[in-house]
Amino acid sequence: MRSNQSPSIYSIYHNSLPFYLDRADICAVDEETPAFASVFLDELLTGKLSRQVNVVSLAADKLRHLYFESRNFEKIFGPKSFGFGFPLVIDTFNSDLVVSPVFIWKMQLEPAQTRVDSWVLKSSEQRHILPNYRLFDHLEDKYGLDLVQRAEEMAFSKKIDKSKLAEFCNEIAARLNFESFGRPDEVIPSPGIDEIGSFTAVGAMHWSGVLGIYPPQNSRWSPDNARPENVFVPMEASKPDEFVFAYQPDDPEQTTALETIARQKTTVVEGEDSLGKAQALVNLLINALSEGKKCLVVSERTQSLKYTQNLLSKAGIFQLHFLLDDALYDKMPLLELLRTAATGGGRDVVHKQEDFNSKKTQYLHARTAVQQTFSAVKGKIFGDKNWTETVGLFMASNRIEERARGKPLKRL
Repeated sequence: MRSNQSPSIYSIYHNSLPFYLDRADICAVDEETPAFASVFLDELLTGKLSRQVNVVSLAADKLRHLYFESRNFEKIFGPKSFGFGFPLVIDTFNSDLVVSPVFIWKMQLEPAQTRVDSWVLKSSEQRHILPNYRLFDHLEDKYGLDLVQRAEEMAFSKKIDKSKLAEFCNEIAARLNFESFGRPDEVIPSPGIDEIGSFTAVGAMHWSGVLGIYPPQNSRWSPDNARPENVFVPMEASKPDEFVFAYQPDDPEQTTALETIARQKTTVVEGEDSLGKAQALVNLLINALSEGKKCLVVSERTQSLKYTQNLLSKAGIFQLHFLLDDALYDKMPLLELLRTAATGGGRDVVHKQEDFNSKKTQYLHARTAVQQTFSAVKGKIFGDKNWTETVGLFMASNRIEERARGKPLKRL
């Protein structure tokens, strides 16, 4: 669990100081292995990292917390989040402290099998390296220095060695007149609280690194972007669907939602938990797929997506959906699935228009009858009360009268 005093999980991109439980200085995690941080960095940059960490004291609590926190984040939100940020740029912006890593290496943290309270840090040649977009936005806003494209080219090529990293980071320091502390082949400890003031006075490129939880970055977001609810304007669809069919069992309210979605270009469907929103979503997806459309379902929590995917599978749709938990690690499986679907032979389904029209007519008649019955039950018959509410008032009134007369209450 995160401490109430810990900053936001996303703040690590602009404040990576390892003073919190969810951040660990790479120089402080293993005090038994000589020059552990430098050896760790050598293996990380070559893509052959698999090193056991024999932690002690506070570092043991931090790595244990990072392990469970990263696992929980992946379970709830989907993406893998454990990583290593290196090196650190120290600066200020509008009197706020900025301590940002230049690049983030995605890694694995696993318990060691040979020793209690020991951990294994892993990274392969297929590792993912990402630039810190928050830092490069800061450099552009404050200094007019646009280096995002170069940083992306270096990171996405996955070929960052010591010389390329040193050349790029030293160029940043030189163009901004920052001082440089440490060097790529000699990782130094992160600055302490009493040292920060001297670094921020002139700015610094600090060759230290931090292990932590690095959630997905939004590299396309801008503060000027309007929120969807503020610009939502209902309008008719350019080509509304002629026929909407609820493949899964639904109620008239869900059917009305589907028909409204088919008519409108943009629709917001709201409701409390367990009212059938996921069921309506599955029916919407099946209708859209039957029309040859493409669908994208997004959610902040992966459990909602897995539940929807399970409903689609129960409906018999197995190869027409894919759950993208992590955009970095699931990209190749998705491409492989699309390649297989494109080259594989599909079965031909014979469509008989007469049979379809007959079934469609029967369905429309049955749906109309159900909707009329539903409307009759929900209609107002006694003031603003419908049939169910009126019966409830009648029963409550009888109960009160019988209690007033001293008669025993009848059970239904």
